Amino acid sequence: MVLPNNGEIITGGNSGQCISCRWYLGEIRQGVHACEAFLRGIPMPILRGEIDHRTPHPNDNGIQWEESAEWRKFYDEALAG
Repeated sequence: MVLPNNGEIITGGNSGQCISCRWYLGEIRQGVHACEAFLRGIPMPILRGEIDHRTPHPNDNGIQWEESAEWRKFYDEALAG
């Protein structure tokens, strides 16, 4: 598994960790993002990239970050120009 930016944790705002995950569902209401691990809302430390969710986190229902094939394709195409 490879996180965006060579695995660097991004602080401030939203990290690429969530949007690049196959389990990410998107914004479910203003300012609240959800995924299959956190259906009622991704905890802010994970969303901001302060916590690496490749390892278990309390209440994540046993689901951790996995790279989305669609995101990888988009990312690779963007880099190719």
